[in-house]
Order: sequence, then C-alpha cells, then structure tokens
Amino acid sequence: MPVYILLDDGSQAQIELSDMAHIPAPGDPVQIVSLMGKLSHDVEESLLRAKCAALQFLVSRLLVAPSQGFSLALEIFDRQGQPLTHKVRGLSGGLAFALALILHKARQLPKSVEICATGRLGDPRTQGIKGVGAIADKISGALSQLTKGSIIFLPRDDAGKLTALLWEQARGRGITLAPVSNLAEAVEVLESRGILPRTPNRAAAVPRKRRWPWITAACGLLCYFACFFAFYPLTRILLEDGRYEWAESLVEPARFLFFFDGRIAQLLQALEKAVEIKAELHIQTEEGEKEIIPFSQHTRSRLALKGQEAWSLSLKASQPLYIYLFLRDEVDELRRLFPEEMITRENLLPAGQEWVFPPPGYWRPIPSDRGREILILTASRWPCKDLEGRVSWREGRTLMEHLSWRDRQGEGAWVLRLALEPEGPSPR
Repeated sequence: MPVYILLDDGSQAQIELSDMAHIPAPGDPVQIVSLMGKLSHDVEESLLRAKCAALQFLVSRLLVAPSQGFSLALEIFDRQGQPLTHKVRGLSGGLAFALALILHKARQLPKSVEICATGRLGDPRTQGIKGVGAIADKISGALSQLTKGSIIFLPRDDAGKLTALLWEQARGRGITLAPVSNLAEAVEVLESRGILPRTPNRAAAVPRKRRWPWITAACGLLCYFACFFAFYPLTRILLEDGRYEWAESLVEPARFLFFFDGRIAQLLQALEKAVEIKAELHIQTEEGEKEIIPFSQHTRSRLALKGQEAWSLSLKASQPLYIYLFLRDEVDELRRLFPEEMITRENLLPAGQEWVFPPPGYWRPIPSDRGREILILTASRWPCKDLEGRVSWREGRTLMEHLSWRDRQGEGAWVLRLALEPEGPSPR
C-alpha cells in the first residue's frame, strides 16, 4: 500500500520500507537506514518520533514482541520513481512515517488504496499530532492526483483552514479527508476501512482484591510532588539548550497538574507571545557616507559591498533578551563576537534599551580579501548555555545546528542571518 507525505508544493513523496538484517543495539530496538544519503535534522527527528510511536502501537496490538527489534531500509520517491529525499524537509512527515511503519509490520498492503498524511508528531507517548503549514496547497495537490477510495490524514487543528470547495472536491472524487488529533484516531480510520485488523479480544483479567490502598495513594502523592519540584529545573534546562518544542510539551500538561504555580503561566506566555524587535545594520563607506538598513524579519538576502566598509548592529526589543553575535567566514570558521569569549560580560538586554555592537567609534571593517562573511545574531528570552563557552572549529557545526533549532521553533528566540559579500577589491 503506497503511503505518501504531502509536500508544500502540492506534490507527494512516496515512502518505501524494506526489511534488513537486524543487529540489536542497546536502547534502539528499531533502526531505520536511509538508502538515499543523509537526511536533514528535522526528518531524522520525525523518524525518531515515528518509530517510537509505531513501536508502541505494534507492541500493544501484539504484532511485535516487546523484546523484538527490527531494522528497515528507507527510500523516498516521487510518483515517477525518482529519488526525492532532498525535497523532504521539516517535521510534517512524522504522521506519514508512523503509518508507513505500522502498515509495513502489519503486512497490510492492498494496492488499491493510497494513503497520504501530513502532521507533526508530538510526544511519542501521547502520540498527539500538531498542525503544519501550507495545508490548503498540500490537500489541493493531493486531490488532483489521488484515485477514488484514497485517504488523506491531516491534523485536526488544521481542518478549519480548508475551504468548503476542497471538502466538496474530496466528496466528489470519493476521497476521504480524515482530520485526526492523535495516532490512535488514524488507526481507527484504517480499521474501519478494513485496512488494519481490529484489536484482538483479550480475556478479562480476574479482578484481584487490592491491598493497602493507602500505599498506592502515598506513592502517587510522592510522585506528584517529585514531578512538581523537578518540573521547573528540567524546563529551564530544555529552554537554555534551545529545545523550545520539548519544553512546550512539558509545560502544557503542567499547567493543569500544577495550576497553582504562577511560573507556568509566565513560561507559556514567553513561549507563545512574540517579541517586538527593531534591528538595524549601519554601514559607513571610506568616503564617510552612511546607510541604515532595518530588519523586520528573521532572515535577509546577502548584501553586495565594495569592501573596506565599516559596520555596526543595533537592537531594541519589547522584552528582556539575551544577546549573542557570531561571525562565520568563507572557510566556515565560526567565532563569537559578543559576548567576548575571554571576558565575563553580562549579555542581558533590558526591555526598551538599545544594544549596539561594536560600541560607537569602534565600527568593524569589511575586508575585501576575506570573501563572504555571515553575521548570525541570536536574541533569546533565556540564556543560551549551549552557545556559551569557547568556540573552536570542532564545535562550529554543533553551534550551527543549535542556532537552527532556535530559528525554527517559534517565539522563544529571534535569529538574524546576514551575509556580507564584497563585490571585489577596494578601489585604489
């Protein structure tokens, strides 16, 4: 049975899984090997969540023994059979990966039904499905290519973004649009269509008389207080490491369990409320001409300069932010400009106060012989412990990955990438 990931441009990417010889690995019962090169960080994370959620389902349905592991080879094609791994980005393929894993191990492969899915998997234990972008384009493209009887799974949170015309087109073509909020709901749809077998009936266990109920209550109360005291430190560690989505997954249930703790409401507000930021690049040529370039979005295309210009950055925000500034040169060497590596300096910018780097009178030149340089400015509500310390060439790749996390994961941080590229040598 073909399982497809819905892509932003309206096309579909088919997931192909095949069995491989399994080599047991401690802590990793399910191993997935890509046969088409290295996957992006987001796709690897989607696969990790998908295999955890799928394994939980397969064990609960007695399709896989709890101690049994397996290995699979992964290939991703377009409808013409051409490799498409490079085009799959982001976390929206999580639901499709999980369904492909379940159907492959369940050996339910009727060729007459095509299944498409888009949706981000949240916590693998709850198997919740979060919304995605470009949902209308994805559904519209799938409706134009799928056959009668096909099923399209989408996040329930995004169902309201579909127009009445798309729903009518789906009914007219005999295609099922199935909004789901978790993996269990998707499985129920497959069971109702006879694609997956129903949950086997199990003999009811003989009720046993409970002893010492007060011990159970005491253990539950102890666990409750242990979670309460561990919640805030653990959340802070995740936030300071740039794992905003993980922290948000932890805060959501905590708001109901520990409703009396005001710190939770503050964390939710900080994660969801955008910061109003005014950023400007100041450029001064050798002739003394000055130019101010404002930024109202996270990224900007490169600027072609003549070389030997001097520059400075300024930043002002509506909320207190921690500031970090990095410079990446032509040979991918990354170093931190602010705060300086060898100097202990407070980098917390108060709300409404302007930050300028470098200080007035010390503008930095752009040498014409260095090639392209990329400034990376990160402003975060929390200290970025993973970005601090000395920066060496060994740590550059890790730092870039952490900066990318913050750029993708919402309102907790603001990342500006600015490429400065001289046009040629400075005139004599």
